[in-house]
Amino acid sequence: MIIKTVSTVASLLLFLVIIEADYFYWMPDRQDSLKKADLIVVFAGDDGRIEEGYSLAKSGLGDKMAVSPASLENLKLYGLKYGKVEPDKIILENKARTTFENAY
Repeated sequence: MIIKTVSTVASLLLFLVIIEADYFYWMPDRQDSLKKADLIVVFAGDDGRIEEGYSLAKSGLGDKMAVSPASLENLKLYGLKYGKVEPDKIILENKARTTFENAY
């Protein structure tokens, strides 16, 4: 009885893994669905997020970009590291301390 139960659970898990792998294999590439936006919002915390935000801004996919939270000094460092974005495109947001505060 236990072997049958373990076999059933293992089969179910394998089935779920195959279904999920199939979904991600056929999922459309997100680059195809990107459209120009009024604002690119980057929640700081990980270099990958900031790098992707700068990449989107430099490619012209947003009229403006806000990195939150970020000081003027941080924005200068990001510009050196990820490439310059026109200063009039960047919105300085240095008040939020948490993601919840970013929403307000």
